[in-house]
Amino acid sequence: MSALVYERDPKKPERTAGFEERLGHLGWERLSVYSPSQKASRAGLYFDVWLNPHLSPQVAAIAIRGTEFSHLNDWHSNFRWLLQGFPGGDQYDIVNNELKPFFADYRTRIGSGNLAVITTGHSLGGGLAQCVLYEWKAQIRQAYVFDSSPVTAFVYRGKSARDFFSYHPPLEGFPAHVILRVYERGEILAYFRSTTRLVWPIKEQIGEIRFNADIAWDPINQHSMSALARAILNTAQWDGAYPESMPRPWYWGRTTRPPIPAFKN
Repeated sequence: MSALVYERDPKKPERTAGFEERLGHLGWERLSVYSPSQKASRAGLYFDVWLNPHLSPQVAAIAIRGTEFSHLNDWHSNFRWLLQGFPGGDQYDIVNNELKPFFADYRTRIGSGNLAVITTGHSLGGGLAQCVLYEWKAQIRQAYVFDSSPVTAFVYRGKSARDFFSYHPPLEGFPAHVILRVYERGEILAYFRSTTRLVWPIKEQIGEIRFNADIAWDPINQHSMSALARAILNTAQWDGAYPESMPRPWYWGRTTRPPIPAFKN
């Protein structure tokens, strides 16, 4: 999904050939009713909403597009730490408002437990997927992000939202983490994420899986979402055991879980 969201107007369709068919075989369908407004499109924001009605509970996935190299507004969002406050805002400022129609339509089903919602994205889209989870944590189960931007706007969320995330209990099954960050070793943003960890240590609710698929020899081409997706498909042979590269859940060995602060959007 994080690869396909780049390809709605495909220039190189071979990059994601077979991806949508594979998702279809697994029961996923793309919902065309949800799309960004004109304001969001001008800002460079784009996302897909997918639904799998064959799972129990049903699952909806919000896939947010990452950086298009030639889109200046994407770079405005990437450099949010330096450019925040410039006229017009950036994609982090508008993404949550753009998803209000989806959450309004599905609030009852989410509240009743009949629908689980996840977010996903690559690069800038990964940062935005985490931003959406922080804002809508009461409605979103997990975020799966790939080669993610270190910019997630967590520090700009209200204290209530930050506390709700920080005290959220683990999930059943694998992965138990609320946010799962998957990345290729040596991709360009891995170096930036390592640097930001010195200031903001990774939280216990966040897990990471590192691949070493030799996608390319240089950090920029190693950042390819479609290549990482194919590497994951080619190497995924999970037998139910915890991958060695995956940290144990943050609650591992504890007998009790911390209380969850009340939070409402």
